[in-house]
Amino acid sequence: MTLNSPAQAAEEEALVLEEIVVTAQRRAQGLQEVPIAVSAFSETEMEARQITETLDIMAYVPNMVASNNTGLGTANTYFMRGLGNTESIATFDPPIGTYINDIYISRQNANNFSFFDVERVEVLRGPQGTLFGRNTTGGAVNIILKRPGEEMAGFAEAGYGRFDRVSFRGAVDLPVSDKVLTKFSAYYVDDDGFVDNVTTGETLNDETSWGLYGAARILISENATWDASVSYMDSNKASILNFVDPDTGDRVSRTGLSSAGTGLDLVRGPKNDLPLGNRTDTLILTSSLQLDYEGVNIEFLTGYVDLHQDFLLDFLDGPVSYGGFTIVNIGDHEQFSQEIKLNGTLGGDKLDYVVGLYYLDENNVVDFADIFDVGFPLVLADRILSNSTEAWAAYGQFDYHLSEQLTATAGVRYTDEDKTIGYVDNRGGGLTTEAMVAAGIPVRQNAKVWTPRFVLDYSFDEDISVFVSATRGFKSGGWNARGTTAVANTPFDPEKIWSYEAGLRSELLDRRLRLNVTAFYSDISELQVVSGVDVGGGNIQFLTDNFADMDVKGVEAELYWLVAEGLSIYSTVGLMDAEYTNIDPSVLAQQAACQAGDVASCNRGIVNPRGDISEPSRTPDVTLNLGFTYEVPVNALKGRIISTANMRYMSEHFVNTSNPDVGLVDNRLLFNGGISYVTDDDRWTVSAECRNCFGEEYVHTVLIVPYLNDPATWSLRVKYKFGDD
Repeated sequence: MTLNSPAQAAEEEALVLEEIVVTAQRRAQGLQEVPIAVSAFSETEMEARQITETLDIMAYVPNMVASNNTGLGTANTYFMRGLGNTESIATFDPPIGTYINDIYISRQNANNFSFFDVERVEVLRGPQGTLFGRNTTGGAVNIILKRPGEEMAGFAEAGYGRFDRVSFRGAVDLPVSDKVLTKFSAYYVDDDGFVDNVTTGETLNDETSWGLYGAARILISENATWDASVSYMDSNKASILNFVDPDTGDRVSRTGLSSAGTGLDLVRGPKNDLPLGNRTDTLILTSSLQLDYEGVNIEFLTGYVDLHQDFLLDFLDGPVSYGGFTIVNIGDHEQFSQEIKLNGTLGGDKLDYVVGLYYLDENNVVDFADIFDVGFPLVLADRILSNSTEAWAAYGQFDYHLSEQLTATAGVRYTDEDKTIGYVDNRGGGLTTEAMVAAGIPVRQNAKVWTPRFVLDYSFDEDISVFVSATRGFKSGGWNARGTTAVANTPFDPEKIWSYEAGLRSELLDRRLRLNVTAFYSDISELQVVSGVDVGGGNIQFLTDNFADMDVKGVEAELYWLVAEGLSIYSTVGLMDAEYTNIDPSVLAQQAACQAGDVASCNRGIVNPRGDISEPSRTPDVTLNLGFTYEVPVNALKGRIISTANMRYMSEHFVNTSNPDVGLVDNRLLFNGGISYVTDDDRWTVSAECRNCFGEEYVHTVLIVPYLNDPATWSLRVKYKFGDD
């Protein structure tokens, strides 16, 4: 038997997992203490795994499928456990809520945020209806930006990559005094694009984006702190339909629309002069005033978001000056939210509680038109949509410690929301609010919903615990606002879910291995299903309805293992099975008509081209990620070399609702990798990285025709840290 020396013992003892603090239950807790399925990424982990924007998270979260939305490079569509939304128009709400510094971001038009100064990202899987509220039936993505530090410090980074991509990031903490701390951050990205337009000679799917972030922390007293921040992001990024040239292998587009902005001369108002592309301007203001009084933390959380979006996009790749099927859009989206939240304990630490009140007011105005090529340009509709949401909620969650090992949790949220919709027809036609009312279509919706949560959590010791839970959530109803006639703008009902989970949280091998496993069953009623189809006669309709319910069951496992000094291995596995249930009689009638030979009834909604009920989209049976980080000291270079690699596997699945063959994605395997040199003092880092390293091509979404993922990219980066970190 060999005994370790004191030095060896000390080294082994120091090799333990980094503790990650999360706010998944609206208060600071260690990741392993939370009886929720949470994937959390610290700043260090994000750097190692090349997570630079929200879309990158997808590769590391089990049972999550994500991509850019059709056309909109600034918009991501997330699906978790089978729930997601591919629509970005303002009368639809996503079931995966996005939050920045605890401020809810209503619109997914610009949710592909660049991470330029982030403390951590938390991805909460499953409904979060009690503490996070409406529109989290699938889960929530919570982005926590860095607060100002107490010492002057910061970093500057520059990069260059494929397609002449130039990037800059930087941040600095500038404390004004012991009581007033400030932080300033910025980023800039510019590239030439990767799609050759064979009609106009332009290069498409380029990006020019920049952003600024400023934050202040004022330590008013020992018991009062005020945090305020302002973020501004200007993103010029499209995901324009493109194909692979079979002769050259290059990505090409044939659209006749031009980024020169020659004008459509077909539609009314300022949108007539928009260039081909997609641009968003986003302003986010946050304020958090926290007061500590006799063991109670009171937080006044205020948020304001102002989003402006312009886009002109061709969704059928027509080689004419107005495109094949073109949508031109100018949108203004504004929201205000106010929350009052209390955290504390009662009964000598026997009872932990979180209670609060929440208010949201959102207003959207969208001026947009649809143009279709039927041998000549046909304007299907040209209108101004106005819609609003006013919602308030009261919530509370109580954790009662029955013993040192057993905790029972009960919580509930009550939400009352009002929604309105209105239209003005720019051409003086019949697409108006009055015409909707005359057709019997409601222009106001109200929902009053209770969303409770119940949990039993048992800790065997400080390293191993298990839990079972039942949670309810709901997603708002809305209208089919892309309808080209008043009667087509039909409403759909809220989506509701009961989710049942059983989980294991463990840290093993002297806290060098973390293994978390969650089994779940989701019972979804009034599922909102989006389907875009050509219904003939040059009329493309984007239909959403509550076609059916859905059952989803699965297992998720996350592993992180510190194998030895400098070597870590991580993996996530998601297994999922989803099916439609309680199918609406109208759908069954449609299916029967399709099977009887009515072609117009096939390939619509959840009836596939063969007349069968389709499989739920974006529900692969298996998602798998496996990666490692290996760090080797190199004394001769006065630093260390860090190698990283990971692969993402996803089994066969459909990416569109009605399951045509074009939407079937075969089993796919993607690789990312990188190597970095870091100096001993951690000041300098030089990195070389690749994404989708072997150029795997696959369909990530379908809107009549398939959209491909981005090609392989590589980048070189240099980073310098300064000050006291």
